[in-house]
Amino acid sequence: VTDQHQFQGLALVCVNLDADSATAKQFLAGRLIAGTHVLLQDGRKSQFAERYGIEALPTLFVLDRSGRLLKHSLTG
Repeated sequence: VTDQHQFQGLALVCVNLDADSATAKQFLAGRLIAGTHVLLQDGRKSQFAERYGIEALPTLFVLDRSGRLLKHSLTG
């Protein structure tokens, strides 16, 4: 999806909630996941996860071009 729409302004940011970076890297190994990847080391106990009520993964957030949150907690 990102490859198809990247020239229309679509950007993918993946926020990983694994407890450590080794687990995150192991999960991503061999997957072609374009975009920016961020690791929150506090995982599901992070302020980010608590703020948005993340209970299931993956969770999708839709933002407009200015970065305003349009929808969140859409599970895959």
